Amino acid sequence: MNAFLTLDWKPPAGFISIDEFYQLVAKNRSQKDYKISACESLFRRKPSGFTPIKKLLATIRELKQARPETNVICSFNVFSYSFLVGAKNYDLILPEDPNNLYRSQEKAFSEALSQINQFEQSAKPLPRQLNTEHYLTARKLLTRPSAREERRILCELLISGRSTAAELAEELSIWPDLIERTLPFLQQMKLIENEDDNYLINSENLAFIYFLLRATMGLCALETLTPFLSHD
Repeated sequence: MNAFLTLDWKPPAGFISIDEFYQLVAKNRSQKDYKISACESLFRRKPSGFTPIKKLLATIRELKQARPETNVICSFNVFSYSFLVGAKNYDLILPEDPNNLYRSQEKAFSEALSQINQFEQSAKPLPRQLNTEHYLTARKLLTRPSAREERRILCELLISGRSTAAELAEELSIWPDLIERTLPFLQQMKLIENEDDNYLINSENLAFIYFLLRATMGLCALETLTPFLSHD
């Protein structure tokens, strides 16, 4: 079992849904490779807790016991995986696949965060691929003390991935009418997208969102995935 990390919440090419995986296993298909998408959807702040993800891991274990040659890769957005690693040591059960989308984009993402920091400190212009207007608009909103619910919604979407309005309202204990007002506003600001009534972070502005949530909420999700560098 390996974890394939991504920086967004869209299924990588060639990956199947969790339900499709269960269906294939139930049919006892002698398939050698399984690539399962959107596993972060199993980790949500609900009474079931870790039960859904434990079910997936138990199914994979039984499959590998029956057919040891089977290879299973589970796709997680990197923020969800970093939380699982930090909270429950899931890196011991689902070690990171070395050839994943996150690591291939990690350098560029870190550079974007550094450039935003320089912009904050010295007003050094942001590069073309980082929309200054979008950043200033997002900053104006998310640094306001009254933007608590907006920040909480973005944190939830960052960690748990695509979510319906009802899921966000239930898991964050926000009144549904407030959710219905806030989500279109965040969408209008290009901070989130709506796909088939599911909301998710706009990956084009991901660096802005992560930088601002880190500054306002103390969210440093990626620190658990930063390799330890020896200075001996």
